Amino acid sequence: MIKELQLRVNLKEEETPNILLIKSAENLGMSRDKISGIKVLRKSIDARKPKIILNYKVAVYIDEPVPKTSEYTFDYKDVSKAKPIHIVGFGPAGMYAALRCIELGFKPIVLERGKNVQ
Repeated sequence: MIKELQLRVNLKEEETPNILLIKSAENLGMSRDKISGIKVLRKSIDARKPKIILNYKVAVYIDEPVPKTSEYTFDYKDVSKAKPIHIVGFGPAGMYAALRCIELGFKPIVLERGKNVQ
């Protein structure tokens, strides 16, 4: 059986080994031995308050084997000698445009105004 859970983990707790297994077992009210594996579906950080919380969405596999997933490999071309394209701004659209240029085989040159970074 597969259950999806939302887990909230304190930043200090995250250093504990197998914290997701421990939290999942507590949340489901069962022993850790019945859980055959956990797959992290989503992870986000809530740093709006001084106490930082990590939010996880996990798939918990109970008495069921965890399916093997292959690692995704990024296959980007060497664009160091490709035709340059200038992109103005490094906001979300500028970052996406630069990534897309690399995927298409162009060399992005990103221009950003702002203060110098030291």
